[in-house]
Amino acid sequence: MQPIGRLEHFLAVIRHGGFNAAARAGNVTQPALTKSIRQLEDMLGVELLVRDARGVSLTAAGKQAHARAIEIETTWNALLAELGAQATGAGGTLHLGAGAVYSAIHFPPLVDDLLRSFPGLEVQVSTGSTTELFPALRSGEIICYAGTAPTAQDGFGRDFETVLLGRQANAVYVAADHPLALSHHVTPADLARYSWLTLYSALNATRAIVRYCAREELPMPHIALRAHSLRIMTRMLEDHRYIACLPEPLGTTLASEGLVKLQVDDFAPTFATGLTYRRSVANFATIRRISVVLRRLTGEGSS
Repeated sequence: MQPIGRLEHFLAVIRHGGFNAAARAGNVTQPALTKSIRQLEDMLGVELLVRDARGVSLTAAGKQAHARAIEIETTWNALLAELGAQATGAGGTLHLGAGAVYSAIHFPPLVDDLLRSFPGLEVQVSTGSTTELFPALRSGEIICYAGTAPTAQDGFGRDFETVLLGRQANAVYVAADHPLALSHHVTPADLARYSWLTLYSALNATRAIVRYCAREELPMPHIALRAHSLRIMTRMLEDHRYIACLPEPLGTTLASEGLVKLQVDDFAPTFATGLTYRRSVANFATIRRISVVLRRLTGEGSS
């Protein structure tokens, strides 16, 4: 086995929290996986992993190797993608992460562009909240993330950079036949009569609702549902007990589903969005292409 394969086994053990889970995920036997890790340790001359009651933990050398292995794996996958190695039967895999707006609106044309630009490429897309995808970006499970831009509190540091893609506004939406849809002026007290729906990935929107209610001296809002599925949310809005906080780009696309944007004073939370990736992959053709296409799609640039 080539060293890159052993590095992938090493990363799999860390990502899955142990040898058994990593072996199942990688469709290899546990003895073969254990042997691969031992050969990697012999090659490097250090112990990388320690087994304990909770699974496995990294030694000091293992922590250093883990950080470098992520960069090597990321570079290797990007290299395969850029070479378009389909002639040899190989194919690069590009694992991307996206927030709700980017996955629903911008990623379909982005992925189509990537597949045309890099024949033989396999694209995998993970969606979710920043609490899930920021750690995935740090660990190398995804090569980049498009969505809410990280702040200094997210702790990415100098190893990462973000291309800003504009600010994303959020608003309150209801079904077209909701009682509030007929009101020209919606007050905070009006909103307080209903439970809220938000997207699971929209943590900032949930926090904005809580801050708004505190500022207006309203009762603590009842967040009835944080949905992964837009379909579930739109169906629930047909029941007039609910109102939803949605990014405006999604709300606009859902107008055909019968959603109406409410005019609510002092409720217009906006958040910076961007494309975040490791500086070590900034010059990869795939990352440059993703940046160009997303800037065009969001109106922040042109190709």
